[in-house]
Amino acid sequence: MEVDHIFPRAPLSNMGMADVVNHIGNYRLVVMPINRRKLARMPDLQTAFFGRSCTSVETTYLACLAQVAAKGNVLGHPEFLAFRDARTTLIRETASEFLGVPLG
Repeated sequence: MEVDHIFPRAPLSNMGMADVVNHIGNYRLVVMPINRRKLARMPDLQTAFFGRSCTSVETTYLACLAQVAAKGNVLGHPEFLAFRDARTTLIRETASEFLGVPLG
């Protein structure tokens, strides 16, 4: 298993988001061959990750994909942060429930 960036590090860094791309909300675990084949391509509707069934995460994810499609692989800072933060909240809530302790 390897840590993969859902929205790839290199393109987002080139868009001025190097300071926010490396974050748990943008990480997923995948097997090495998937990570190697992906290279620096933006995700799409088939990209699998924890949270796709959560309305708040999926809504922000689809907004990001729509912007990438409309602007030719360009993603805005606010849209990416909305996705990353929605997914981070879901991860924290799920971990807190699983562990039975509040995460501060």
